[in-house]
Amino acid sequence: MIEAKPLVSIALCSYNGAKYLRNQIDSIVSQTYRPLELIIVDDKSSDNTAEILSLYAENNKDILFRVFENERRLGYVKNFEKAISLCSGDFIAIADQDDVWTTDKIEILMNKLGSHILIYHDSLLIDEQGQSLNKKMSDRFRMYRGRNPKQLLLYNCISGHSCLFRKELKYKFGSFNPMHYYDHWIAYVASNLGTIGFVDQCLVSYRQHQESVITQMSRPGLFFSRKRRAYGKIIEHRNKIKHDISWLKRCKSLEFNKNSWFVKWLYFCMVMRQYSIISVLVFFTLLINQKTIYYSRKPEHEYMKLTHFQFIKKWYFWGLLGIKLRYFWRT
Repeated sequence: MIEAKPLVSIALCSYNGAKYLRNQIDSIVSQTYRPLELIIVDDKSSDNTAEILSLYAENNKDILFRVFENERRLGYVKNFEKAISLCSGDFIAIADQDDVWTTDKIEILMNKLGSHILIYHDSLLIDEQGQSLNKKMSDRFRMYRGRNPKQLLLYNCISGHSCLFRKELKYKFGSFNPMHYYDHWIAYVASNLGTIGFVDQCLVSYRQHQESVITQMSRPGLFFSRKRRAYGKIIEHRNKIKHDISWLKRCKSLEFNKNSWFVKWLYFCMVMRQYSIISVLVFFTLLINQKTIYYSRKPEHEYMKLTHFQFIKKWYFWGLLGIKLRYFWRT
């Protein structure tokens, strides 16, 4: 007697995605793996996304096709939280609305899953027209494998669109914080619970959108321009400090944290950084642990191509008071 395969749920969130949505859904319903459940949660789209979803739900009866529409906008992170919570399968995969999957993606991930709690894969980068950029995610990151959450604490290489995980994980990561990337949180929790596996194959064409161009304001005067840039730098660093504190506070609250003492120490250092001129504790803690903390980071593909030391120095050497003094002195 042939044993029935477990149900795999796919959580897809949509918002004004009519331009690319058909290609993504076509690639999902064409998956070679069965049984499948496709959960789509639309975040009050204003285009014809709802009509597209309704048409696909009517014409695809060989998979469990369930479409939900939010009464009010939840935003990207909370919408994925809702979509994942609605999944009933033994395994859950995540999908973005504008990518394209290979037809054997789920089958390959299920065959490679083994005892891992979460598995993910490499992705091919494509442009808005769907043309290959001849680049992979693994060109940007050193792809993580294993069970050391310290390597995912401050730097993450695991994207939601590439993940498949066991359903018990969704009961462990709880609610998502809109301030944090939901996939970073899932990966961090997973690394504390079990092992994470990686498939060295591009199973998704990951669409890259052009960044919006911000028109530069004319310079009303050198003094004003310098002052404006100084305020901008201060705000940028302050927001990063606030984000790091919020993130580490969430991480240290995890009951089954493998590196509880280290996370609590780093959190303490980040809090103290708000009141310091030079953040010696943060700087040297990250410097000593740079090979672990920034394992996935490839300096040659980073903005400005900073080494680990330069990256840490740029963002963590100065405390908030020092940042203010530094930039105001320049003005």
